Amino acid sequence: MDFKELSKINIQDVFKKTGGDKKNQGRALSSVLGLDFGVDAVNAVRLKKNAQGVELLGVDVLPLPSRDDDSMRIPLGLRESYAALCSDFPDSKARVFSYTPQGEYVLTDVVRSNLNVTDDFRAKGLLLKESRKEHLILGVATPMAPIERMLALFSDGPPALCTVELSGLASAAALFFQKGTQAQPKTVCVLEGGEISMTASFFVNNQLKIVNQFALGAEGLLEEVKNGLGVDTETAVEIARGDAVDISSFVQKKLGVVSKQLSISKEFVERQTHSSLSVCYLSGELALFPAFGVLIETALESSVEVWNPFETFILPEEGLPEAIQGRETLFASAVGAALSSLES
Repeated sequence: MDFKELSKINIQDVFKKTGGDKKNQGRALSSVLGLDFGVDAVNAVRLKKNAQGVELLGVDVLPLPSRDDDSMRIPLGLRESYAALCSDFPDSKARVFSYTPQGEYVLTDVVRSNLNVTDDFRAKGLLLKESRKEHLILGVATPMAPIERMLALFSDGPPALCTVELSGLASAAALFFQKGTQAQPKTVCVLEGGEISMTASFFVNNQLKIVNQFALGAEGLLEEVKNGLGVDTETAVEIARGDAVDISSFVQKKLGVVSKQLSISKEFVERQTHSSLSVCYLSGELALFPAFGVLIETALESSVEVWNPFETFILPEEGLPEAIQGRETLFASAVGAALSSLES
């Protein structure tokens, strides 16, 4: 699945606002900084593409800029000329839909109509399948306000922005870079469980069939654990990431409806394509909660694999920083955003 055309900001608009060198607009980037904006922090990865493959030049967790900040502060070891951004973007929409073409049409207009969004959303579409009678389209709509906020953080550059994407879809791009050959003959679910939302994408032979978005994430689950056990946030995180305390009832209470919807989507894809779901690839904050993985495994009646977005990269000689080890899955979306730019 090729996501490099999906959900990107028009590069011309970016260069106008960042003062980037227009001579490089047509060039493929050899190195880029991927930034995944979360609730309290920004996951950052610096990647370089060379003849040997993709090299990880740096990885870190950066503080989230405050409302008073007029720029994003990038540490020396992560500085690049270009940055690829992604975020959950509350109120964003992503959906696969069918469209019957009637003469010429504007793809963004079709997306706006099918996703029912106003002019204060940026709408993008990717044609997944084309025939005379029916087009299959992935439509994405993102509120402009948070995008403009991000543009403002990089208005002076460098880095100049080259893409802005949805975290849930960016993680799928990273997954298929790492496991594309393995996933090719299979029916798989790619589930990115973020802090405030989760995105589940169902693929058959690397072709996207369904995208589900849910306004539930790690924050909601932790709140349930805090209230149910009477503990603080730090303790709730420790409990959720371990297996010493059974929190399955809290997970089921918070995500029960979601698990049902996932099950329905899985059954729809299987019936439509005469296939069986092979595996669910899980990434993001929720991937660190074992009880959540068990619930998903039950809902989808399939194995669940928490995957490492760095597994095929050339790593620094000293390896990954100790603080990152065991938490690699949190960087899946940042990796996917960066790879989309490197692969352009």
